[in-house]
Amino acid sequence: MDLSQWRFVVLTRSRVAATGRTSLSWNRALAEGGVDLGYDGLADAIRSAAAAELGGGFTQG
Repeated sequence: MDLSQWRFVVLTRSRVAATGRTSLSWNRALAEGGVDLGYDGLADAIRSAAAAELGGGFTQG
């Protein structure tokens, strides 16, 4: 599996919930403020989304 060929979009749970949908298309996720990411940026984006969702109280560990 070549992860460099994969693309991801990360949004906070509350942002997804605000759409009233249970899933989003690629274009809709981008329109909701998601950013097109490669695998190498995925972990940081998830951490940032978790911190935003928890009001900055997220710590790794």
